[in-house]
Amino acid sequence: MTLLEDIEKQLRALPPEKQSEVLDFIAFLQQRTNASQPVKPRSLKKHPAFGSWKKRKIDALEYQQKLRAETQERKSYSASFSALHTFCHGFHEFARIVQRIS
Repeated sequence: MTLLEDIEKQLRALPPEKQSEVLDFIAFLQQRTNASQPVKPRSLKKHPAFGSWKKRKIDALEYQQKLRAETQERKSYSASFSALHTFCHGFHEFARIVQRIS
């Protein structure tokens, strides 16, 4: 018995509503198979943003480095603030304990 014959035999044994579900599942598998086929990549030269820096008198690498430095600076401030917050919270707890003892 071939695979197709085995599927047909098992399908005939199911009630009509289950056969309908099998048909829906087959449609789902076909749709998923069609969607997974590779899409031909488009050329970046055709993208509207291509060459947008050309007209500006800005060095793109320098600009990128400046942005990264600003981001690092913000992260540094954030870490310092977090450490200060933790220290103040600990100091506040310490002050409460000292007050209870006194």
